Amino acid sequence: MAGLAVLDIVASLVGVGLMIPGLLPAKDANAPVVRIQAGSPSDITHDLGGDLPGVRLFDVWGRLVGEKKGSKKKEIKTSSFWDITVPFADGVGNPPSEYISVVNGGDDALCIAYIALTQPDDTKKVFYGDFAKECGAD
Repeated sequence: MAGLAVLDIVASLVGVGLMIPGLLPAKDANAPVVRIQAGSPSDITHDLGGDLPGVRLFDVWGRLVGEKKGSKKKEIKTSSFWDITVPFADGVGNPPSEYISVVNGGDDALCIAYIALTQPDDTKKVFYGDFAKECGAD
């Protein structure tokens, strides 16, 4: 019985490990890249897409690393993603981003399933929480 439980856990980890590379944005040697994934509803009656949000990145001390403004002229469609290249703020160099702030880019709300970050040194992070289930990322 315990052997089956261990096998199930290993199989789950392998499955997730194979899936993760497709969820992460490609590396840009000059700036961090943030992927915003819109929700995927289990029923087609809900539109979970919305305006492209703005993104701010911060280092471990809370200092601004870089920012990119959102836009109500650009839309992330339901079940789609958008990769946002965030230029470094003037004079900060190339510090790693530890924290992220996502703000509305217009008045069409976006249900975010997950947020992924690829640093210029190819370090990768994924931010998710309880909201992911509500946005169809279960």
